[in-house]
Amino acid sequence: MKKTLLILLVFALLLTSAPPSPLALPSPLAQPAMASDPFHGELHYRVRGPAAAPYGIGTALLVGAIGLPLAVIRVQNMLVTAMDVIAQLPTTTEHPSMQRVHEWAHEGIPVDISRILPIAGSYDARLTFTLQRTGTDRYELQSGNITWSASNRLNLSDGDVIIRDGFRGSGGQPLDPARDTITLRINRRANPPTYELDVDVNHASTISGSSEIVLGPFGQIMSLDATGGNLTMGGLGFMLMEGGAIDLGPTPDGYVGYFRTGTMDQLRGTEIWRDLLDNAVLVHYNLYSQVRADAGGPYTFEMGVPLDLSGQRSEGAITDWTWTFAPGPGCTDGPPPHGDAEKTGETTTVTLLCDTQITLEVVDAQGNRDTDIVLATRVDRDWEIPFIGPHTREEADQNEGRLETATGGSILARAVGPPDNRTYDVSYTSGENVSYIPAPAGARDDLFIPPGSGDPRSWDDDGYTIGQVTDPGGPFDGMFYIESFDIRIHRRSLIHRMLLPADQGGRTALSGQPLFYDRNVAEGHDVDGYLEGIRAHEFEHSVEILKAIEAHDPAPDIDAMYHTDRDALRQRADEALDAARLEVCIATSDPLPGGVTWRGTLTFPIDDHSGWVTGEGSAGEFPPQDRASREAGCR
Repeated sequence: MKKTLLILLVFALLLTSAPPSPLALPSPLAQPAMASDPFHGELHYRVRGPAAAPYGIGTALLVGAIGLPLAVIRVQNMLVTAMDVIAQLPTTTEHPSMQRVHEWAHEGIPVDISRILPIAGSYDARLTFTLQRTGTDRYELQSGNITWSASNRLNLSDGDVIIRDGFRGSGGQPLDPARDTITLRINRRANPPTYELDVDVNHASTISGSSEIVLGPFGQIMSLDATGGNLTMGGLGFMLMEGGAIDLGPTPDGYVGYFRTGTMDQLRGTEIWRDLLDNAVLVHYNLYSQVRADAGGPYTFEMGVPLDLSGQRSEGAITDWTWTFAPGPGCTDGPPPHGDAEKTGETTTVTLLCDTQITLEVVDAQGNRDTDIVLATRVDRDWEIPFIGPHTREEADQNEGRLETATGGSILARAVGPPDNRTYDVSYTSGENVSYIPAPAGARDDLFIPPGSGDPRSWDDDGYTIGQVTDPGGPFDGMFYIESFDIRIHRRSLIHRMLLPADQGGRTALSGQPLFYDRNVAEGHDVDGYLEGIRAHEFEHSVEILKAIEAHDPAPDIDAMYHTDRDALRQRADEALDAARLEVCIATSDPLPGGVTWRGTLTFPIDDHSGWVTGEGSAGEFPPQDRASREAGCR
């Protein structure tokens, strides 16, 4: 009998949408056992995911075709798992936790629908309300308001078939006690007493937008239009109807359903979970009486920039405001903030380095108190490593023939020739990936350049600077962080002067020796094609470097760095830059993906200048290298 009740409890918990609490932020209150009339409350209900705002033909098709079957499988799988676990429970065991129910619902289905479906959907609703006593230990909705916004977007193309959805709407209205239900029940027999909050609210959805399915040979075969909350369907299949469309009436109502049970100190906080259709759901709820804390926000900040906090929206005859701080979900890059950090006052200023949970506690003269929790989220600064170099073939061609000397060599031809028909490996530097500083350093191997620095490894106080927080009473007082960041890549594509014609700066190794270019023109070889092949290969280096730095840009990592020790912070920043530099070098080492860019017959001067030899030459051809070999060459 007890096991049967446990199974029914699992169903009840799911059907009432009571969410598990993987991230719950309860406020540690010290209120009287019972609160006085009336209760005030607020609820923020936010959904992000493919079925968050199910407007449009494409959204309905995709969510129905993929999301609903997977949801059914999840439920089936959950029940099998739940029954198996319950069967093993001792008879004295209490019912499973909400967390475990949540895990059952997600076990065995390694599919994240939100990543599969090309749908961006969102729904936001904010409710404020007053609950009045209507019976013993029962409070019901007296008045309130709801404001909401919703949108969804889909753009799917497969050959001749195009499906598009685009809808948006927002609005607000008073809550109606005759239609909307918000109930608070108190169970005084529990120790301590428990409270059950039940929210069931509908609202009109004044959605506007359009949806269509287009089949190439036929054009638009179906459309759905919403104007001010009224739906009209049309398209090729409706052309014979009067007006070519059918009026479907108003868009479906929006809905907020939520259930929460707990003790007095658990009637405020934040919950985040993912429902069976992989929508991410966030609910922030708060019930209060007598005094009400409001920490302001939501807050965003740039690292190290002072942030103003305000509790001015708090209500009641408040005498004390106390702000405390704890690590937020993104506060993982450095040591945690000072646990004893505390500020006071209705308004205050704090300097933060990572996502931080901020708690405001307010107290009145009678000792009534309330707390509110808000998350301050770090905003990434607009940093990236700029690529200063050719982005187009035309830009790359403008650099050819510059007189800077490129170092290194590559085998350009292997030929058999006189005087003794032996094999010659003719090696001239054809083109070079040169990182250039217009200072005595000249050409260099390292692509990463701190501005104004002659030494690419002296990043600190040149490529980036380190700041220190001065914020008495703040959670990061005295800690070091990366205050600014400026590293660049400078690349020039050069062609060896001994390969160029005279009007582009060409020269010979020996006085009186004909130019390589002129000799090959005279013999009828495609020397211009060879030079063009070099240019194409060198430009491909630019393309690959740009792709590699976009994939391994260390700026976001450095932006998030902070530490109590300056030298440790500096070392970590250096390591991030070195790791990115290595990946860029590996990704752009020869051979490149483009392979051979030219192949043909050329005549080359022999290395010892004893004569000339004719053989097969190439541009862009290099022996294969595995990652280990590339990495060894880049270290």
